[in-house]
This record gives sequence, structure tokens and C-alpha cells, in this order.
Amino acid sequence: MNKLPQISVLLPCYNAQKYLREAIESILNQTFTDFELILINDGSTDDSFSIINEFAARDERIVVVDNEKNLGLIATLNKGIDLARGHFIARMDADDISGPERFSKQLDYFQQNAEIDLLGTTTRSLDADGNHGNINLLKAKLPLSCVFSSLLTNPFVHGSIMAKAKTLKELKYSSETDALHTEDFEAWSRFALRGKKMANLDEVLYYQRQHESNISKVYEDIQIENFVKCGLKACQTYYKAKYDPLSFRVTVNRLNKNTTPTQLGTGIKLLETLKKDFIFKNKDISKNEIGELNVFIKYQKIDVLTQALLKGRYSTKIRAILLILINLDVILSRSGILYLKNKF
Repeated sequence: MNKLPQISVLLPCYNAQKYLREAIESILNQTFTDFELILINDGSTDDSFSIINEFAARDERIVVVDNEKNLGLIATLNKGIDLARGHFIARMDADDISGPERFSKQLDYFQQNAEIDLLGTTTRSLDADGNHGNINLLKAKLPLSCVFSSLLTNPFVHGSIMAKAKTLKELKYSSETDALHTEDFEAWSRFALRGKKMANLDEVLYYQRQHESNISKVYEDIQIENFVKCGLKACQTYYKAKYDPLSFRVTVNRLNKNTTPTQLGTGIKLLETLKKDFIFKNKDISKNEIGELNVFIKYQKIDVLTQALLKGRYSTKIRAILLILINLDVILSRSGILYLKNKF
């Protein structure tokens, strides 16, 4: 493979034998074929490496990398970025499936929107047996609404993203402790701070597996704490302001049983404050992007109040019920009902 490929696909795996074949096949079956598939075995102790070699023996587009010991996801991804030769870099997780037209349609979007640095897609969930679940509604699609949301949540499904190689090679994933198990959110918030343009393609092109071995379930406590730290740091840097960390937990929908009714109320109010500050800071924002900001805040309020009812102490649950009544017009709006149906 002397000719530089258009796309380098990064697929790291660690003990992923159960779903790895499906993941690899979904890449090799893309309608767009000018890519290299970098398969990185990160010290697996199951049959993952044998499966990788099996596919590599019959497809010359595959590049095999074998870490002698487990380096972890962040170091492995950065190693793959260094090795990537393509003009674009696409991510792929070892337990997910890419739709056959994913690369073709993402490349088309880049060609029509040359200013974009990173592009995600709408996704649909898969259960452990491969049955399709709900379509995951995007919280942001347009560039400025993606910037706003990337400071507060993760608007992209990590495995679905494609980015300009020069952008990922410039910024990479952070090895800081606070990025552990939330490396994607930390990266996209840092992209936003560096002025990179990001967007989501509103079409289901990626299928995300939900199972008990997901990182978000195995390392949930660490992930939550690091998510709050990364979000707080990003927002305070972007808006040049200080926010109460305990109320900010609510704003980013990471409240817990210790969250007080006052923190719940303050955290929800902060969403509106941040929106106003963002619009003031970005005077060229379009009406469509402001509309997406409003929808994002609506979805975020629904998520926060749902979590308050599920996780909050008794007094916080009572405050949540009062806030639900106050925001009933938001919750019962057409988009609010659609979001609730999709979640539950």
C-alpha cells in the first residue's frame, strides 16, 4: 500500500473477540474502499489477535499493530494517529457496526463543508444479541451548537467520528489523569476551545453496542468525576468565569445523591445563563443554531430532572417535581415528548 489512502480507520481492541469480526466486516464492506484499517491489539488475552491476523491475511488494506502490553485506550489511539497515513481519520469501536455507506456519506459532507474539522453521525443502539434499539437523537448538528454542547456534554458518539488527519495529529487525545475514561469528551471540548469546527450528520450510519462490558458501565464512577472536571475546566476557560462545582454537576447532568435542592435549581439556571453568554460571544450565530441551542437545553433539562428523580435525596426529588411543573411546557412540547419517547 504505497499510495496514501483517503481514510485511516483506527480500530483498537482489548479482549474484544465476541464482536470483533462483525466490527471488522462492517468496515471492509464499506461502499467507499480507499482506506487503510489500522487494527491495534492492545495486549488482549483472548482470541482478538488471532481474529485480526485472520482478516489481515486476506485483505491488504489492513495494518496490524500488536502492543506487547496493554497501553490503555488513550495511548493506543494516539499510537494509531501517529501511524495513520490517510487524509482523514475515522474511529471505530471493536464492538460496534458501521453502516455500509458511512465513509461515503461522511466524505461527501466534508467535500461540501470544507471548513469542518470533525464530523459525527446519528447512531442507533444495538443490544448484546445485535437487535436494533432506539435511534439516538442528536443534541447538536450545526457547528456553533456543537461547540456549545461539547463544553457541557458529548455531542458525538466516539466511534462514529471522522476528522481531518491534520487536526487529530495536532491535538490528539490527552494523557492527563482527568481525561481517563472520558477521553472523547475532553478532546472535543478542547477542540472547541481551539476554534475547531465540528458537526453531526443527521443520518443513522453507526450502530452502537450496549452491553455490560461497556467502559461507561465498568468505570462509571471514575468517568463521572472526570467528566465533571473536564467540563468545568472547559467552561471556565471558554467563558472566563468561575462556577460552583457542585451546581455545575447538575448542569452537565452528573448529579448524585448528595446534590441539594438549591444546587439542582442553580445548575438548571446555569444552562440558560451559558446560552445567553454563548450567543453574546458568537454574534454571527445563525437562527438555526440558536434553535439547536434551545433544543439542546430542553433535552438537557429533561435529562437532569429525570436523574434528580432517580438519584436525588428526598428533598431534591421534591424540588425536581416542582421544576418539572414549572417547565411543563418545555417537557410537553413536541420535541420534548419525542425525546422522552426515544429515551424510555
